[in-house]
Amino acid sequence: ALRSLGCPARRSAVTTAATGSQASAGPSEGVGPADAWLPVAVRSTRAAAHAALGHHDRAVAEQRRCLASAEGVGHRVAAVVTALRLAGHLSERRAPGDLAAASAAALRALEIAEALRLVARAAEARLRLARIAQTEGRGQAAAAHLEAAAHATRDQPGCEAQWLLAARRLAEGYDASGRAAAADRLVAQGRALAAARYDDALAEQAEAWAAARAGGPVS
Repeated sequence: ALRSLGCPARRSAVTTAATGSQASAGPSEGVGPADAWLPVAVRSTRAAAHAALGHHDRAVAEQRRCLASAEGVGHRVAAVVTALRLAGHLSERRAPGDLAAASAAALRALEIAEALRLVARAAEARLRLARIAQTEGRGQAAAAHLEAAAHATRDQPGCEAQWLLAARRLAEGYDASGRAAAADRLVAQGRALAAARYDDALAEQAEAWAAARAGGPVS
């Protein structure tokens, strides 16, 4: 959890953890003072623990403080992660205005991630935005975010998980609208991607997706 927030002590490992790909920020871009990241990481992880326990108000309040702290010290990688977590907490809490606030947090994460060329994190932000849009009944907006996420990660090493998730959600939408052939193509692409990467875990996900689709809606 700490490494995902961009600990500067091991920059190369952090870049991989933060981006999930080789497309990343420069050596020091987006990483604030070395003594500023740890408190943010600890508090952000604690907020996530509150959310897991169902303490959504505490999670939201703590994660908002973490985001403000990360941006305040110029730790933009940590800001991406905390903004994504905040969007998730708000989406789970669903108090009045929370979906709009979640959308704003995810958009902030997307803005920073794209500026820093954090491909995987940008895709995660789009996946969150798609889920929010779907919840609000904005199907076209959801599909646009999923298509953008899939396009950005399709041939990006290290972003296979993000591509597969975006593709699964797109295929579900295609099936629902009667575009079975388009969904078939995505399933085939998922299988081909897994085979090309020689990735057993990815192959299992692709096959589970195909089996779930054959038996009913994709979960």
